[in-house]
Amino acid sequence: KITTSYVGIYVGIIFLIASAAILALQQLSEASDNTERYALLRKIGAEDKMIRHALFVQIAIYFLMPLALAVIVGLKVANDFIAFFGHVNVAGNTGVTALILVLIYGGYFLATYFGSKNMIKA
Repeated sequence: KITTSYVGIYVGIIFLIASAAILALQQLSEASDNTERYALLRKIGAEDKMIRHALFVQIAIYFLMPLALAVIVGLKVANDFIAFFGHVNVAGNTGVTALILVLIYGGYFLATYFGSKNMIKA
C-alpha cells in the first residue's frame, strides 16, 4: 500500500514536470515565432504594458487550462479513493501536494513568462 503510494506520487511528479516543460517550450517557441508581430504592435502604438499583459494572459490561460482539468479529475479520483478506503485524513497531504504543484508548475509558468517577455523586447 505504501509502495503503491510512493510510485503514484513519483509518476505524478514526473508527469507534472514533463507537462510543464512541454508547455513552456511550446510557448517559448511561439513567442520566438511571433517577435515580428509584437514589433508590429509596438509600431502601431500598443504600449509595452499592454503587450506584456496580453502575453501574461495568453501564457496563463495556456498553463491553467490543463491544470484546471487535472484538478477536476484529481478531485474526482480523490473522492473515489476516500469513499473506497473510508475516512482518510487528506488535509496534510493536500497542502504538501498543493505546495509542490505551485513550486513546480508556477516556476515553469514564471520562467516561461519572463523568457517570452525578454524575447519580445528585442
